[in-house]
Amino acid sequence: MKGNRLRTLWSGLTITLLSTLSGFAGAQGQTWPDDKGNGNFTFLGCYVGPDGVQCDLSYTLTKLEQGNVEYNCDWVQLFTSDGKTAKAYRVAVAGSGFYCNPRADVIKDVPVTISIRLPLPAGTSSIRALVLPGKRLDNVPVSSGNAPAPIVQRPATPAPAPAPAVNADQYNIQLSGCKATGNGAYTCTGAVVTPRR
Repeated sequence: MKGNRLRTLWSGLTITLLSTLSGFAGAQGQTWPDDKGNGNFTFLGCYVGPDGVQCDLSYTLTKLEQGNVEYNCDWVQLFTSDGKTAKAYRVAVAGSGFYCNPRADVIKDVPVTISIRLPLPAGTSSIRALVLPGKRLDNVPVSSGNAPAPIVQRPATPAPAPAPAVNADQYNIQLSGCKATGNGAYTCTGAVVTPRR
């Protein structure tokens, strides 16, 4: 899906405008909740490390005052552009050594870093797909020798305001790139809404 998608329901001419990112703009900075909803992971990026490729993410506990986080090598799977797949071979949590199942204590609102070492050669420039618990990242760039940016606490991004309903008596609406999707609904790639004069 590229650009904006406009769905029109002709019963009452209600227009809902949905903005979506096309493809994959970048894995870095993507955030998703853990499986219990107690905190969030944020992907920081991948780079050439001392033993091949290393990817870092942060975990921030948000619902509880304290807890622990563990990360297992078997929970990480990568896919290369030439069709090969592999698991992580070492993981470190909050400065622990690299093991296959490290665990660390965490406290509310203090991010800890999770570093994942992948069995990829130093010349790797991207990972076709990286599957982590609760998240799939596609076309992940691998920087050559530069660690990802440090953890930065970002305030939660507010949800976008819903598009206002458009009264067809007050506006001219010109749609383009429309295709019928069934049940009287259409998906359009563009729209121009101008006030009537």
